[in-house]
Amino acid sequence: MDSKEWDAYSIGEKVDLDNDGKNELIINGPYGGIYLDARDNKIYEFATGEGNALILSYVYYNGAIWIMYSNNINEGYEAYHMERFEGADNLVGEINLTEELVDAGNLESGMKYTLNGEEISYDEYTMLGSKIFATEVYTN
Repeated sequence: MDSKEWDAYSIGEKVDLDNDGKNELIINGPYGGIYLDARDNKIYEFATGEGNALILSYVYYNGAIWIMYSNNINEGYEAYHMERFEGADNLVGEINLTEELVDAGNLESGMKYTLNGEEISYDEYTMLGSKIFATEVYTN
């Protein structure tokens, strides 16, 4: 497709996205594109961006590649879901990190931060976020 259009796809780099020692192919595109895995002489869709609320990227965190889905389109709400694999069909870890208004109807209500559903402090959130987002690779 025409690479100047917002919905264009292009061949990206090859990266070991599932931590199995073999590189997967990235198809750059809208919402982070598509990550493809080859095994058993077949091609599989490993991960895909699915709209503004599920933008695909990947990060290098704690010695491994993590697939990240981001949702930060609404004011007062950000959510990041990360998955770590050891082979494309073997999910071995998940992290959920959120920032949201205490009262969704009131922008002045202050923010609440969570890690895997447990509330954490702003300082903990920013420290963790600085480690994660510093290595984020966008694939759109």
